[in-house]
Amino acid sequence: MKEEDLRALLSEQRSLANEYHTSIWRSSHFFSALITALLGLSVILIGTEAPKILIVTFPFLALILSIFGILVLYRGSRYYLQATYAISVLRNKLDIENSLKKNELKAFGIDDLLCDRFSSADEYVKKRSINLNHFRIRTIIYWIYIVLAVISVIFMCYVISTCA
Repeated sequence: MKEEDLRALLSEQRSLANEYHTSIWRSSHFFSALITALLGLSVILIGTEAPKILIVTFPFLALILSIFGILVLYRGSRYYLQATYAISVLRNKLDIENSLKKNELKAFGIDDLLCDRFSSADEYVKKRSINLNHFRIRTIIYWIYIVLAVISVIFMCYVISTCA
């Protein structure tokens, strides 16, 4: 591959990684809010004389959405990891650390907006490397979904036991 093609591919992989990261955050906020709303609605319905099947339906939907949220988060994280791995492979092929200086970063069009923040190519590579905080945050989101799923199951058991 030509160097220009590798640089275009590197840019494309960066935009894919950013897109995956953004979509993961949006979906996690959506699912968390929806699950919490369903559980809250179930709590409100307990105080009323609503049919028990209706009260059990909302925690069941919350459980299904928790499982679906975990699957969406897993899939998005896998794609994000693949994109960031591709970025590191392309960086190694381009040998950014050894061959480019700050003014060459601009000349090759790599992150034109960010070039002014870095004094050297080494600093650029260090700052733009894979950040493990993204994966730690995803682990926390996994646990939130698991806790919401467990709460949904406990709540369904409670409602069913009060029916009997």
